[in-house]
Amino acid sequence: MIKSTNVYLHDTYMYIIKTKSYSNSICAQDQKRQ
Repeated sequence: MIKSTNVYLHDTYMYIIKTKSYSNSICAQDQKRQ
């Protein structure tokens, strides 16, 4: 139970990091256009 919860938290954590870096790259591209 604890192990599966840790895996779930880890997957969520990695997903958040990917989403943050993805949105950051989009913001950087928008700033380059301006």
